Amino acid sequence: GMWKSTDGGSTRNLKSTIGNLGVTSLTQDPNNLDTWYYSTGEYSGGSSRARGGGGQYYGSGIYVSNDNGDSWSQIATTEDTDVIFNSQYDYISRVEVNPITGTKFFASNAVGIYRSTNNFITNNLVLGNFNQHIHSDVQASSDGTLVAALSKPFNGVTASNSPGVYISTDDGLNWTDVTPSTYPSLPGR
Repeated sequence: GMWKSTDGGSTRNLKSTIGNLGVTSLTQDPNNLDTWYYSTGEYSGGSSRARGGGGQYYGSGIYVSNDNGDSWSQIATTEDTDVIFNSQYDYISRVEVNPITGTKFFASNAVGIYRSTNNFITNNLVLGNFNQHIHSDVQASSDGTLVAALSKPFNGVTASNSPGVYISTDDGLNWTDVTPSTYPSLPGR
């Protein structure tokens, strides 16, 4: 769940009421400091099981707080409560906000990078493809440049985007492969 400390970590109080233990990423909206997001779903977790499913911690989507972390609610359009891998909301490794434009992004393991201009109501896949890359990640720099990474594909799969490192300087609309020649050919997490 999500815990909050107001005394430098000496004490913490549970603030989330939905019991998903697979919190994978937390980010503050740099344009609205009272707004926070967290994502769920640990694809490469231990041998733990969530919601009765096999394997890792299944995610249940993305959550938002508009009161500086005092209360949290699930973003309804990202809700996923079943116990099978069948959506981009099952294993989200990162949630990110572009500090220049406010555009939201998330990295979905086994899928790729998603972009939203309406607070995750609609989410568009902008890099990667479903069941092609095992892991993915995305981060925004202070100038709005986005950096994404895609891992190796699943065995027997030919990915539409090569594994490697990508950048976007136009708010995630276009991505350029900047993978150095010394980068591993089959990168993992």
